[in-house]
Parts: sequence; structure tokens; C-alpha cells
Amino acid sequence: MNETNSDERTIAHWPSNWPGRQVLDLDNLGDPGIWIEEHIPFAEEVLLHGTDNDFINAEALADAYIAAACGTYIPLPSEFGASDEETRTMLIEEFIDFICEWRKQTLAEQVGFQKKRTDHP
Repeated sequence: MNETNSDERTIAHWPSNWPGRQVLDLDNLGDPGIWIEEHIPFAEEVLLHGTDNDFINAEALADAYIAAACGTYIPLPSEFGASDEETRTMLIEEFIDFICEWRKQTLAEQVGFQKKRTDHP
């Protein structure tokens, strides 16, 4: 019988709300879970390997979100007086906050998982 690998990684469900969220609404994308999986196919790499690439990942997510907005009607700040660059900057900042919150929840779940394993040998 195989035992569960002690290095098993638990990835928290992506957050539907997070601190700093003002403009970004993942529900505008139809099924946000599918969209996130398409744009972050290796969540464990994004969430568990430090923060060095958070800006690059957030840029890619912001650009994908803007592209989705062009294909459907997703209201963006650029429609209400903000420039395209200001809109992109806002979305990048919100996606950084999104990634940070998701990482925080994932790490908290991993600590809880590890605690359960040590509490119940």
C-alpha cells in the first residue's frame, strides 16, 4: 500500500475576492475557474516558487483579461475616463494582489495540512 507523499502540495481554491480588488471581476469571464486554469496552468509554480515572477504573471493575466474584454462586453476603467495604460496598470496591480492572496491561502492550507499530519500520526 502506498503512503501519501510527505511533500504533497495542496493548492487552495483561487480567491473570489481579495484585498485591493476594485476593478477586476473574474465572474465577467463566464466560468472564472476555467479561465484561471487556462491562464495559470501550473498554479503550484506560481504560488509555491516565490514572488519573483508575480509581476510578469500579473501582466500576462491583465493582458488576457483585456483581450477577453474586447471579445465580450466587460466594462473597463478605460471606458470611464482612464487611459488604456492606466487600466492595464490597475489590472496588473489587482492581479498581483490576487496572486498574493491565493498564495497566502495556499500556504495557510499547507500549514493546516502539515499540522493535521503531525497531530495524527
